[in-house]
Amino acid sequence: NGYVDSLAHYIGSSNHLESVDILVDNSSKLMDLINTLSQIPNLREVTLRNQSDISNNSLLAKLLDKSLIVKLTLHGFSESCRYGDILVIKSRSLEHLRIEFAKGWEIGDIKADNLKEIDVEERYFSECLYHSGSVESVTLNFPTMDKMGKLAPMLAKGCPSLERLKADSYTH
Repeated sequence: NGYVDSLAHYIGSSNHLESVDILVDNSSKLMDLINTLSQIPNLREVTLRNQSDISNNSLLAKLLDKSLIVKLTLHGFSESCRYGDILVIKSRSLEHLRIEFAKGWEIGDIKADNLKEIDVEERYFSECLYHSGSVESVTLNFPTMDKMGKLAPMLAKGCPSLERLKADSYTH
């Protein structure tokens, strides 16, 4: 499509790109672009707006594996997740992570030694961050299924430099 072709041209002609905001689709051409982005030496800030059913984890792995990205913003990734899917984030350079989502989600694993800040904005799901991982299908079972007990140790182990976790819940 025209958007991906234009993006490919722009990315291909600039080794000095420092920041990019991309609308993600499930085309193989976009996945190739993500791979190219991960190799741009000056790229430090990426915003991904997911509008597809692409595998979130394979996209993030391609982007973060070899890159020097310091700030990552994810919009709509939970909307493309099917229930039971979990988000996996692994990066050696990431310092700031912002996740904006509209449906149930879960961080399954996070390994980012330099991560200092996590901002989570929840917009339409009626649970707070503390309880969001407790939703399995439609059944709520507190506290036996409470996953905050999983999140805190995961962050302590996977993000030893974490200084701030900000979680806002906007319920409707």
